[in-house]
Amino acid sequence: GMSASATVCARDIEHLGIDGTSARMVTSAGERWIRTPLLGRGNLANVLAAATVALDLGTPIDDVVAAAARLKPADRRGAVRHLRGGIILIDDSYNSSPAALAAALDVVAAEVRPDRKVAVIGEMLELGEHAEALHRRSGAVAAAAGLQLLFSVGGEPARVLAEAAIAAGMPASSVRWIEDSESAAPTIAAAIRPGDLVLVKGSRGVRTDVVADRIAAEFA
Repeated sequence: GMSASATVCARDIEHLGIDGTSARMVTSAGERWIRTPLLGRGNLANVLAAATVALDLGTPIDDVVAAAARLKPADRRGAVRHLRGGIILIDDSYNSSPAALAAALDVVAAEVRPDRKVAVIGEMLELGEHAEALHRRSGAVAAAAGLQLLFSVGGEPARVLAEAAIAAGMPASSVRWIEDSESAAPTIAAAIRPGDLVLVKGSRGVRTDVVADRIAAEFA
């Protein structure tokens, strides 16, 4: 984990935006700088967990470091695609939750290279009676990520997220709520410009993968 008390812990963590994460990994087998192309703090925690198992089974620490550098994300789970016109698409459309969305927005916030930052956030399902409050909080998180455009896709909770982003400081002209991914896909694709960084994330049932695929097809 990230705490100093962890048997295998990460220190001096550096978030590299779309290039992943690096950190000094401290273990009983020694210390090494480790870098993974997987995005965000959550994936770094996964790498540390895998490293712990590998080291416990006797894998040399240098082999662990080399393996971490070769990792690739699963389909639609933070996959980075470089498209025509310098457009960068982060396809994280497989699923979503408030914590996972915040982690993905952290990656976007850490990037300084894109001309614009665009987020397509699908409604997060199965949140029960907390749905409205959690979407409102997520709207504020989105507003703090330095976005130039925000599309919120889904039902009433998605509308709440869009309103919360505006209330947190995003211009109303930069935020749009669209009720379903099929309607959203052509509108969003038409709004994308060369040089944009685009995050697409949402619960599986909202089908934000439709939006990601439309963007990829438009700028292949």
